[in-house]
Amino acid sequence: MKSLLFLGLLTLVGCTNQIDGYYTPVNMDVVTVRYQFEAKPANQSLSQHTQAVYAFVEDNRDMLLKEQVTLYWSGNTGKQLAIATHKRLLAIGVPPHQIKVTSRAANVPLQILVDTHHVQVPICEPYVAEEIERGAFNCYTESARWSSMVHPEKMLSGTE
Repeated sequence: MKSLLFLGLLTLVGCTNQIDGYYTPVNMDVVTVRYQFEAKPANQSLSQHTQAVYAFVEDNRDMLLKEQVTLYWSGNTGKQLAIATHKRLLAIGVPPHQIKVTSRAANVPLQILVDTHHVQVPICEPYVAEEIERGAFNCYTESARWSSMVHPEKMLSGTE
C-alpha cells in the first residue's frame, strides 16, 4: 500500500511545470495606443469634413465598437460635425455609454480620440531538444498561451 502511495506521489511530482524549481515568468507589457482623428480647418466645407469623418469611422469600425470614443468639438462647424459623428457612431452600433461628446477650445473643429490597450509578449523561439537549458524557460509556451486567449481565431486558423 505504501509503495502504491509513493508511486502516485512520484507521478504527481513528475508532472509539475517546474524543472529543478526554476521557472521564468514571461513579462507582459500593457501599452496604451491612442488613435486620433482631426478635421482640418483649412477651407473645407461641412460635407467634406463629414465625408472624412465617415471614412475614419468605417476604417476603424471594429475598434470603435469596442472602445470608449471621445469627440471634442470647437465652433459651429465642430458642433455640427460632432452631432453628425455621434449619430453615425450610434448607427453602426456603438453603445451610447461609450461615446463622450465635449466642447473644447481648439484649432480644429472636431477631434476624435480612441484609447486602446494592447498586450505585448516577448517573441520566443521554440525549443530545440538539445538546447533545453538555454533561453528563458517556458517563454514560448506562455507567449503562445497568451496569444491564444487574446486572439483564439488566429490560433485556430494557423495565422499569427
